[in-house]
Amino acid sequence: MIPVYRTEKIIQHHECGAGGILKMKDMLDYLQDVAGHHADELGVGLNSFGHKMFWVLSRLRVAVDADLAVDTPFTLETYPTGTNLLFAVRQYAMKRDDKTLLRGTSYWLMLDAESFRPLKPLDHLPPLIRDTQDGEQFFRDLGKIQKTDVAERRPYRISWSDIDEVGHLNNAVYGRFIYDAVGEITGGAPQIREFQINYNHQVLNGETVFCGGARRDDGWIYVDGLSEDGKTCSFQAIVKTE
Repeated sequence: MIPVYRTEKIIQHHECGAGGILKMKDMLDYLQDVAGHHADELGVGLNSFGHKMFWVLSRLRVAVDADLAVDTPFTLETYPTGTNLLFAVRQYAMKRDDKTLLRGTSYWLMLDAESFRPLKPLDHLPPLIRDTQDGEQFFRDLGKIQKTDVAERRPYRISWSDIDEVGHLNNAVYGRFIYDAVGEITGGAPQIREFQINYNHQVLNGETVFCGGARRDDGWIYVDGLSEDGKTCSFQAIVKTE
């Protein structure tokens, strides 16, 4: 049985928006950090492959089951649950006492550092990680997101403070773009209950991402980000609010 990584946290004031509720970027920071720490413990972290390969987050689905308010103490846990085709799968849970506050599933790709081509995780992960099916899997299928027409967009110029350890736009920063777009549509700081983000294309320092959203017929809000010429979609997301 693979060990579960756990850490104790308290939601801080600077992580919250209007109404004292945790912002999406800060939520994604939490998830990204525990995934990285656990990968290091398991010997498959960023510095474990001799710079020959690296992880990229491809898809993430999260359900928020309770208000994540300022000063809330919680336990954040994460664990891998095997593979799905080219993806390595990881779960997340945020808990307080016996109550689950958040559930999430992520799909990760392992890329060759020179060619940037996906590698088969079955060829590179130790059996303890690649074969495990322990632990609850919160979302079984993180599929493609259907494009929705977006009328208005806001440009975000990417700066060095947005860049992660491997030189790309940090996964959590996309949460700021999505949170802003949803807030414009809902008319206030959004209370997010569920979302999926599909990371489609890398974004580098100095580039500009044009982000916007639209409410779909099913009530979900669609958000994406395009390059300046409109030819490259860096991410897509769907969001359900309260």
